[in-house]
Amino acid sequence: MNRDHLAAQELRSRRINQGLSPEQLGGVVGVSGHTIRRIEREGVIPTPRIQFALAHHFQIQPTDLWSPRHRTVSP
Repeated sequence: MNRDHLAAQELRSRRINQGLSPEQLGGVVGVSGHTIRRIEREGVIPTPRIQFALAHHFQIQPTDLWSPRHRTVSP
């Protein structure tokens, strides 16, 4: 499974800076708080739809968070 822990840290930082809980951010982008926590905690790379929704919310490009050069593959 692909992981990106740098993106996870950046996502968490942006969420906290906006004063949002995982549930609040999830509600804005159409996923559960559990999904947001999993992305942040485990570095799981979300689907393109979720990447674009999160990027749109933060007014950035998806590649600003999920860059192929930061990914690791876990068995």
